[in-house]
Amino acid sequence: MEHPYAITEEIHGGDFAAELSTEQLVKIQEDSPYLIPSSLLQKLGDISIISREPSEKSTNVLKRNRSKLILGFIVTLFVIIGGILFLVIRPRKKYSSTQEPSKSTTQPTKITNFNFNYPTNVVYDKLGVPILPALDPSFMIIEKSTFDDSKRPNDRTPPLNQPFSYGGSNPPIRGVNLGGWLVLEPFITPSFFNEKMKNEKDLVKLMQPGEAKERLIKHYNEFINETDFEQMRNFGLNHVRIPIGFWAIETLKKLDEPYVPLVSWQFLLRGINWARKYGLRVYIDLHVVPGGDEKGQLIHLESNNSTLRTLNMMRALANFFKDESYSHVTPLFSPADNPDARSIVGNLTEFYRQVYDVMQDAYNSSNQKPYVVFGEGKIGLKIWSDINMLATLDKKIIGVQNFLVFDKDLYKNNEYELLAYPCVKWKPELAKSNNYAPSIVSAWAATTDDCGKYINGVGSESLIYKNSGWKNRPCEDQNNWQSWSKEKKDYQLALSELQIEAFEAGGGWFFWTWKTEKNVNPKWDYQFGVNNGWIPKNLDSRVNSCNSLKNQHPGEYEDAGKTWKPA
Repeated sequence: MEHPYAITEEIHGGDFAAELSTEQLVKIQEDSPYLIPSSLLQKLGDISIISREPSEKSTNVLKRNRSKLILGFIVTLFVIIGGILFLVIRPRKKYSSTQEPSKSTTQPTKITNFNFNYPTNVVYDKLGVPILPALDPSFMIIEKSTFDDSKRPNDRTPPLNQPFSYGGSNPPIRGVNLGGWLVLEPFITPSFFNEKMKNEKDLVKLMQPGEAKERLIKHYNEFINETDFEQMRNFGLNHVRIPIGFWAIETLKKLDEPYVPLVSWQFLLRGINWARKYGLRVYIDLHVVPGGDEKGQLIHLESNNSTLRTLNMMRALANFFKDESYSHVTPLFSPADNPDARSIVGNLTEFYRQVYDVMQDAYNSSNQKPYVVFGEGKIGLKIWSDINMLATLDKKIIGVQNFLVFDKDLYKNNEYELLAYPCVKWKPELAKSNNYAPSIVSAWAATTDDCGKYINGVGSESLIYKNSGWKNRPCEDQNNWQSWSKEKKDYQLALSELQIEAFEAGGGWFFWTWKTEKNVNPKWDYQFGVNNGWIPKNLDSRVNSCNSLKNQHPGEYEDAGKTWKPA
């Protein structure tokens, strides 16, 4: 099974180089017109990668290329014939009656998952993932036939090879994001960053050639491993969202995309296979898109660079993961991390429809077709359900990101009004939207402050909390969890449990994020929160509820949200 994109020197500057011939490109264009990266189209001429029907101009180009191929074939044929004649008439080495010509006993390693056009002696790890020369080659080889899709994380969740009822409550989605793993983020892995290196692009550009690749491989290996997936299962989770950058699939040097290409793709597959082992379903999020803003978000849907390449990548992902080896374990995809419809140039819903079409068309009736998660665009769930947006798309999920931070008016509420907000506002909104389409919270956290390290970017301090009216609770104390009183820990537990109750009125949730480096930001660290008691380990046995909060603090409960609405 091949990597979802053709890999060429033009794209990757020699990394994993395997230049495709014009004949191969013509064949791919005919079979899969969405698949060829725009950078390769110049080899074929002006061929539209979005139109299913080739234009008259592109048809002529294909004819011209075929003529060249015929001429090339004739020349090649003469060369082959000449080579055969040489072999026939050249002197042969003689062997004694007891001597036989040596025979190689080494057989090429069978390709089990996908082919990066490595040499035939490529080494695979025990999950069937090809290993780069810098990776640990000590794993055993395993065939795809050993993949077991009958696994489930708990008795409430169906096995991987049976459908999951998205939008249902038995069970809802309960998951975490693997933020900071395959897409670095300063507040999750701050050791990578400083005033000169404020994002992953800076990091790769400023390091010596090869150094960034080595550091990233080391990080990918060490930050997330099989034990993490086992713990997710043990904590009662049933899904995991894995953000990836577009450089896992393709980079273009001429567009100043200096990211380390393709390496993270291998670790994505490793993570998926670990998830499979513990019965966890995977949501693949194209978190950073080509041609986006400084955070990789969609900003200009009328830009061919961003839109067409993103569509290509989503089609490529579908072409890869539709294989029965992966379709059961990867049922969810999203084309971007909740783009802001208020500032995007272009029609976001039309873009979503195009993504949906290219992904669904890649699957056939025998495949388990995927759901496509559409970020609500920061315009609110109510608008989607009120106008029945994209009503004809039956395999859609609406995703929203709900955080009790990042708003200057946040602290007009007291602590208990803020605690009640998920119950009073988010819970009914999600319940209503879930009747229109499965509606999930794709990111949330157990925090009401932005006091953590690099939460607002490298070198930035708190933008909101420090300037709030809550002066009696210094920002410096918010992450000093060792000094938290029992009252503070109880509040943190209530904050987690009430949000979980609210989000499960919809289709479920993904916490942001699974872990932070050395637990640097504990309120954003699900693993650390469970281990220290402010996130419930038993998700079906919670101490706090919206009803109990209403009974204990009726005034604050009724006032919640009247003076503040999250941005």
